[in-house]
Amino acid sequence: MKFDRKRIAEMRKLYIPDSKVLEVMNIQPDDRIIDFGAGDGYYSILFSNFLRCGYVYAIENDDEAISMINERINDNKKVQVINGDLCDMELPEHNKAFFSNVFHDIECRDKLMEKIVNTKYVVLIEFKKGTNFGPPESIKINQDELESIFNKYDFKRDMHIELEMHYIDRYVK
Repeated sequence: MKFDRKRIAEMRKLYIPDSKVLEVMNIQPDDRIIDFGAGDGYYSILFSNFLRCGYVYAIENDDEAISMINERINDNKKVQVINGDLCDMELPEHNKAFFSNVFHDIECRDKLMEKIVNTKYVVLIEFKKGTNFGPPESIKINQDELESIFNKYDFKRDMHIELEMHYIDRYVK
């Protein structure tokens, strides 16, 4: 699928305040964060530039996006770009996982959930159902559906933020 990355960046700036994302991420000095479906690397770089962040793994399988991330990270030693299918790869050691508008597209959710079952924090940004924004309504996941998925793996939602077109949830062990 071809993404309009410029439009995605504009919509992110309009509808998803960095301050809210950073609040929910609660970044600590030794954090090792996986940014699943990192796209253009925006959040990977945001997290890595946060003074206390340990390390960020930007996982992406789109070659164009990987080129963009590599261009943007320059000499940033706190970001490692990993090209691959998250369904089939072995994940690097981490304590936090981040999904920005990608969890609804993941076809191997159960397999992935097994891989992140010991993750301390999982933060997800998802499109709200009932808005004329984002993917088709049929694949959007509302917060109750998301909570049901994560509860199955013994995660508990401890933070929920409503935004105009999205919501942000944090799950903890």
